[in-house]
Amino acid sequence: MIGTLLFALSLTSGLSTLSTQGAVTTVEVPYLSQTDLLCGGAAAAMVFRYWGDFHADVQQFASLVDVRAGGIASDTLVQAVESRGWRADHFEGSLAGLHGHLAAGQPVIVLVADRGTRYHYLVVTGVGEGRVIVHDPSWGPSRAIGEREFLRNWRASQFWALVIMPTPHVQHTLAPQPWRPRSPAVGHDRCDVLLDQAVVDIAERGFDEADDILGAVRVDCPGSSGPLRELAGVRFAQGRWSDAAALARAAVARDPEDSYALNLLGTSLFMQDDVVGALRAWNPIGKPQLDLVRIQGVHHTRFQAITEALDLRPNALLTADAFVRAMRRLGELPDGSAARLAVRPEADGFAALDVVIAERAVVPRTWPEWTAAAAHAGIDRTVAVSLPGSTGQGETWSASWRWWSHRPSVAFAYAVPRAGGLFGVWRVEGRWEEETYAGDSRAQPVARQSRGHAGLTVSDWLTGNVR
Repeated sequence: MIGTLLFALSLTSGLSTLSTQGAVTTVEVPYLSQTDLLCGGAAAAMVFRYWGDFHADVQQFASLVDVRAGGIASDTLVQAVESRGWRADHFEGSLAGLHGHLAAGQPVIVLVADRGTRYHYLVVTGVGEGRVIVHDPSWGPSRAIGEREFLRNWRASQFWALVIMPTPHVQHTLAPQPWRPRSPAVGHDRCDVLLDQAVVDIAERGFDEADDILGAVRVDCPGSSGPLRELAGVRFAQGRWSDAAALARAAVARDPEDSYALNLLGTSLFMQDDVVGALRAWNPIGKPQLDLVRIQGVHHTRFQAITEALDLRPNALLTADAFVRAMRRLGELPDGSAARLAVRPEADGFAALDVVIAERAVVPRTWPEWTAAAAHAGIDRTVAVSLPGSTGQGETWSASWRWWSHRPSVAFAYAVPRAGGLFGVWRVEGRWEEETYAGDSRAQPVARQSRGHAGLTVSDWLTGNVR
């Protein structure tokens, strides 16, 4: 039916490819961010996706976490991979071994020292020119680490390495199944029979005849949502998104459980950039399931900190309310000067979330920016600075000083999202300022008033509309 045109808005990618640029060999591995203590699960899920398990999820390893140990033990991770039918080869690695596996198109999971006695899983995706390229489940994708630093941290685990490969059984389950035409339903009522014939007639005579063909069915079946639904499909195929949405909405009004009409309504609204409206239409039919979150533009903040602040879980239904709340939260991250959140529909009812963040510049980058900053300081007699923290949690430190003799002031602020794993953005701030006024007598020609305050605030979006 015409509905086969729907939701083919993007295609899933094939197997990742091998790339050799100069002396650097890399493999293209999909990136996944970890949640608390699940760097091992994120590393394994990344490799699963590399080999074609496109919806492998970090949370499927959550039950393996040993809180006292601070994560998943290496032996436990190997056993978990093998229990899922995959081949897991762990060995004592070397830089030469990493290069060999990558040249064969095989990403390698390694275990390195991290923060004292803690260990951390990384996925090695490239090596060469004195650098090792890794997907860090906490910090982000494609981090370049010097070989000397990498070897120092890797030595703590005695160069533990793991290569995961699909077995023939897994390869069979991951292979796309051939499409088979749906058998016609038996026991259709009269309107269904008329509608099926109308679709056949439209396919033979063309879209220009669709209004007349489906109009006749509407006369015979005035209470059916089918003719409106199929005409909406015609409008969608013609690229008339607004008309398609109006007809699909009318079909849903007649039959709120018409999944085809709901799917068409959501897709038509999405094509008009109404993401929230599209999600509200898709959600009643269980679409879309969130596949992964892609983040761009981040240098100071860990990917993990951003995904936890958004509170959107892969393989869960992406609701309209959750999307709006995530947009609100994204806009309040302390280290972001601008941010954008977008939904990218994928096959099989899944969707990816694209997050683009412009972090605040630490210092002016160009001569015009330096000139503007100097002019601002000279006119306002104020110097202000805002710096990102060093922990990668998205925190910022800011301070300002105004040296104007009649209105001096000093201010400071510290802001961090999800302090200690708690909800919201936490802010500690303080300010002192003094103002000078003309006095009311000769004895007191000048009056000065000073005031100061300090405080702690916590803010969060509980829903898309309640802060």
